[in-house]
Amino acid sequence: MLASLLAWCTGRPFKEASSPRKAVASAASSASSATSHVPGRAPASSQTDATTSRGTTNAGHVFKPGKPPPHPLVNVPEVLDLLGVRRDVDGRHVPGCRVEDVARRAMTAKHMALMSRVIEHLCAREGQLWWSVGKGADDVERWVQISLQVREVNLYHFNSTVTVAVTAEFQCSFFELVADGPVDPEWYMSHTWGEPWRHTTACLAQHRRDRRYGEDKGIWICATANNQHELATAVTSDPTKSAFYPAMTGAARGAVTVIGESGMLFSRVWCAFEAHEAIALGGERPYLYDALTPLATTAGGIEVVRIYDGLLENELTFQKSGAEEKFSLKVVRAALDSSIKDCASAVPKDKEGIIAHVEGGKGTRELDATVRSRFLVGAIRALWKDKGALRQAEKTLAVMPEASLSVISIDADNNAPTGWVGAKLVPHLPQTGTLVNLTLVECGLHDSGAQALGRFLQSNGALKLEFLDLEKNMIGDVGAT
Repeated sequence: MLASLLAWCTGRPFKEASSPRKAVASAASSASSATSHVPGRAPASSQTDATTSRGTTNAGHVFKPGKPPPHPLVNVPEVLDLLGVRRDVDGRHVPGCRVEDVARRAMTAKHMALMSRVIEHLCAREGQLWWSVGKGADDVERWVQISLQVREVNLYHFNSTVTVAVTAEFQCSFFELVADGPVDPEWYMSHTWGEPWRHTTACLAQHRRDRRYGEDKGIWICATANNQHELATAVTSDPTKSAFYPAMTGAARGAVTVIGESGMLFSRVWCAFEAHEAIALGGERPYLYDALTPLATTAGGIEVVRIYDGLLENELTFQKSGAEEKFSLKVVRAALDSSIKDCASAVPKDKEGIIAHVEGGKGTRELDATVRSRFLVGAIRALWKDKGALRQAEKTLAVMPEASLSVISIDADNNAPTGWVGAKLVPHLPQTGTLVNLTLVECGLHDSGAQALGRFLQSNGALKLEFLDLEKNMIGDVGAT
């Protein structure tokens, strides 16, 4: 069987914290909740997911979802000038444009650099405080003012301290404030707001280099695209009616997800929904779902690691596997434990609507299997090095046949546990792949494993075997026929 199938082979061809910061304010400590990230709707106490403050002042004002902070903490005209917002003949600031279609408010590298510029300017100013949310001794969420370093500022801080203040007069989105006109999304970004902005931009810059698209190409980011003064219409319980949905389905190339090292993204129901849509779209047209994670280096820098959908341009399977072997094992293990039904939501009706939508599409079981399998396949060589992670991966193998993976690229080598590839991996490969690259060299594949591989390759009529290498395995006549 295997020999006949080979005939149509076409060739060889800074760290997100896992626990919330302590922010003492009148004997209060900030708390990070499990509430879900909603595009454009900032959960309250999860605003402190990835920060460590140098000082905290209790503002005393009770936090109310959808309501702005008590007062600005920035000099609005000064920040508008930093952002390059033009002035009219009377010297008044004027938004750069008005774009009615929210899906066409994608951020370019230039727009994101303006945000970084403001963050660096404010953090360099002595005494500058940022809005956040914390819980007091009475367990009531209140606005608090905290001092931050550049490496700590995230989208919660930027949104409540900068965006809301500088767009209040104009009642517009941040994008409309700084852009000259509409920008169509090349990519849609799925993420949690608690990741430091410095980490996010590092990941997006690496992604731009890897996928080879220009700085003028747009990345749709909910925090900057949605008008923070009109969120009632931007976010709805029916996810397909939300303002961000056309941006995601209309993105030219796909979705890019930035995952902090805590893996918190996998506990957010909106992020799970975004994964579902990216996977579903990938089955209809060329639509990629790429994942990146920022890791802190000993020198204080940021190393970006990735698991990409398929191969990069001119990339070989062994190069892909070598790069993805560096991916955060902590994030992979969070992915292997993920389940959309276990995800939390700040608004219960949001979760109900999302679960109903997923069940009407791929289904929650297939979604869970696909997300887990995507990270298992990408980080398989790293999983082999950790016994606990490997046991966790073997649980995922049981549901892997139900996963929807359009591209399956695996480069196993002699680091695989003896017999694992043939006995564990091959019999559970997904049945939906349309493009397969398999390098199974010297990985203990015997006759039974070769037969299982033959059945897998033969089971899917749409399958295209791009590359297969079985060198240095103990495959006899039984496995080759």
